Amino acid sequence: MKIFQSIARWLCAFLVSVVLSIWIIAATINFTIADRSVVESWVSKSGVYDSVLSTINVSTTSTDSSGTIITNSDVQQALNETFDAAYIEDNTNTAIDAFYNWLDGKTTEVSFAIDVQDYSDAFVNNLTDIVQAKLEALPQCTGTNTYPSCLPSTTTAESYAKQIAKLSNNSSFLSEPITQDSLSQTFPALTWLPFAVQLVKTLTIVLPIALLALAGLYIVLSQDKMRGLSYIGKQFTFGSVAFLIGGIAAWMLSGLAGFTSSESNQQIINLIVNPLIKVVLASFGQILTILSGAVVLVGVLIWILATVLIKKRSGRSKSERPATPRQDSSSQTSPPAAPASPKPPLIQ
Repeated sequence: MKIFQSIARWLCAFLVSVVLSIWIIAATINFTIADRSVVESWVSKSGVYDSVLSTINVSTTSTDSSGTIITNSDVQQALNETFDAAYIEDNTNTAIDAFYNWLDGKTTEVSFAIDVQDYSDAFVNNLTDIVQAKLEALPQCTGTNTYPSCLPSTTTAESYAKQIAKLSNNSSFLSEPITQDSLSQTFPALTWLPFAVQLVKTLTIVLPIALLALAGLYIVLSQDKMRGLSYIGKQFTFGSVAFLIGGIAAWMLSGLAGFTSSESNQQIINLIVNPLIKVVLASFGQILTILSGAVVLVGVLIWILATVLIKKRSGRSKSERPATPRQDSSSQTSPPAAPASPKPPLIQ
């Protein structure tokens, strides 16, 4: 019987460690990436809304071999005048909400549409104004001089600016709405993801109940209940301290995270990927530190409580132990003296 009881206790102790680790991970995910409001705050804090337009390449009709007066800074200025950060944030949140509605089972698929094509004319007009100011500063072309070193003599700065600022026919920029299909190649279909998210949310609620049940069963199976309680406190403490250290490290070192690349996508990495990684890592570290730190604190309190109770019990048992009677040397009676033997008669 004691063998089976020992095996059951060992199994409970093992499951306590496993369930505790799974709960910390599941709860961290549930309070971070599984929460749409947290994800929206990540994107906002990263500063992506202010820099994302800098990663867009726009092709205009002024793309002949002789060059163009339109620079990337001109395009970025026109983009910033057309789309402000508030517009980008609102529409990004629309896409995020559509994604999380699918994750939460509110819709059967991710579906959204951002009507950027309505801003095509506004962008071209803004770019035209910028280019026209630059064209007006150029001299008229004479002799062998050609654009972009001078303004063609057959046109005006205004009309030529409208001509070269038009979007290229080969460019899909602002030609159609941005929908979920626009991102289908970037984000493959993850049909298992809604189930995984719901599982994480369920585990966050169910596992603490299972953890308490296993801890209680371990104490019940222990011959010494107080020492069983002390062991559970140690399990909670040492089972969570690794997550606490990892959370603090991620939180404190998040500012150093990032990738580098020698390819043409380095600008996207610097302006979008790396800022997001830093914010996400800091958030994960913060939540992991709070959750694991709370478990460590509970474990230490249980450990201390059990230790105090064990010491009190030990002291009480000593005080209740019957004392061995001691004899007083002054009250001890000497054994009676032996009767004197008669003297032999004297022989005369």
